[in-house]
Amino acid sequence: MSAPSLSDLPAPPPGKTGFPWTEASAPVLSTLPNGDPLPRVTVMTPSLNQAAYLEETIRSVLLQGYPNLEYRILDGGSTDGSVEIIQKYSPWIDAWHSRRDRGPWDAISHGWDNASGEILAYLNSDDTYLPNAISKAVTVLLANARAPAVCGGELSIDANGLVIAEHIIPQVTWHSLIALNFVPQPAIFVRKSAFDQAGGWDTQYHCSFDYELWTRLAPLGDFAIVPEPLATTRWHPGTITLTQRLKTGKEDQQIITNILASPAGRALSWRERHYVRARLNYILIGIYLDDPLKHALPL
Repeated sequence: MSAPSLSDLPAPPPGKTGFPWTEASAPVLSTLPNGDPLPRVTVMTPSLNQAAYLEETIRSVLLQGYPNLEYRILDGGSTDGSVEIIQKYSPWIDAWHSRRDRGPWDAISHGWDNASGEILAYLNSDDTYLPNAISKAVTVLLANARAPAVCGGELSIDANGLVIAEHIIPQVTWHSLIALNFVPQPAIFVRKSAFDQAGGWDTQYHCSFDYELWTRLAPLGDFAIVPEPLATTRWHPGTITLTQRLKTGKEDQQIITNILASPAGRALSWRERHYVRARLNYILIGIYLDDPLKHALPL
């Protein structure tokens, strides 16, 4: 799909200004300096009843100015007006449907398994890309041929779009990941070849499925880094990060347990294994202290 311009898309709602409402990313050339075409990028958005934020998400993808983009939206059967928003932008969306699924992990797995892109990403329906995020990620990934993925920074925003914090990630390695160091999911772009080599999604995980995949990608090589924000993550009462903390903690615990029992985990020094367990327990205790009766976890 060629990159649409502001004038191509529907007019923004009254009062909405800035990117991606009244401003767009700078246009991106359709070829690399050597004349080769830009790699195809597939972005997939899982959606369920996020009409308050979905249009901004969609526009932030479409207005990237990236000319070789496949955009797929898989809606889980929304009833809040989300489908009408998707239909409004359907001329610029490569594939979409709205039907009941088993959750975001199911939609994302289906979306990536059917993607045509050489580079894969997913953007939740309450998050957004920042201007030229895709082209910046692609440029860095192409310059780091051995990297299985590229990770940028992110801005944490509230329900109204106000910036809460900025996170710049200095490195993403297997050791940093098993120590449960923060990685901003919406700012990660993965080579399809590395995704396939790592074995794809492990669908037994419904909250930490992305983290589990990163831990299997990282042994293929350190992630390339874009040292600036590429995306926003929105914090609001309905976000999975807040509503599924207990389940996420349990899945993180299982992932780390499996890693420490693997040959690579057993090869770690006693000090390294102790540090990984300490980091895990620190996170689990934080969940417990947030609501001791609701989030009781075995440590």
